[in-house]
Amino acid sequence: CRVLYNDQAHGIQLISKGIVGDNITLGDPNEDFNTALASYNSAIETLNTAAGTYKNATYAYDARCVGSVPTVENGMFTSKNNEGAASVTLQFEYNNSTSINAKGEDTNYGTDGTQMGSLGTANENIENISANYWLASRNVNSYSSDCDFGVWVVGSDGFLHNYYSLCFVLDDGEAGGYSHSCGLRPCISLKSNIKVITEGGKDGTTEATAYTLGI
Repeated sequence: CRVLYNDQAHGIQLISKGIVGDNITLGDPNEDFNTALASYNSAIETLNTAAGTYKNATYAYDARCVGSVPTVENGMFTSKNNEGAASVTLQFEYNNSTSINAKGEDTNYGTDGTQMGSLGTANENIENISANYWLASRNVNSYSSDCDFGVWVVGSDGFLHNYYSLCFVLDDGEAGGYSHSCGLRPCISLKSNIKVITEGGKDGTTEATAYTLGI
């Protein structure tokens, strides 16, 4: 793990150095619109729940997926499943159709994205791990003839991408789904009484000299 935050607003938060466990699949492999839409609507909670399985209760208060809201209260991520101010039912008028109950986009990814970028160096970058991984934040791409609903991803190129759409609606009424699998990077909120052990030349600069946590 790497230190992602160490301040009053965020406490001490660690982020996994790489992807953990199996990739998380969102959307629907059968391209069914309703199933893919349900996956899109629950994506933030799905990713945070998966990240929560990596919480070690001895050392950590809470866990979340990177890209969710990182603020803490008494060590807990009280807003990690925040839908964002734009979480609304989107209205589409096509072929005398009615509205689609899709949640709106948010900017949750921005705080972690900025923080990861600021901690990168020429030799080691927290954001760019040469693998695709999810950010717990939604995006909506609306065009003249269609609208796509997706989840933000940091690609294997180290850049932010919004083309991982989980479902779409066309202006003629056609709708469908997609399926994408990406890695999971948990963020952990450390307990305040954790000891950082530095004996034996452990200065946290490399894996070989990584700090050891104790209680």
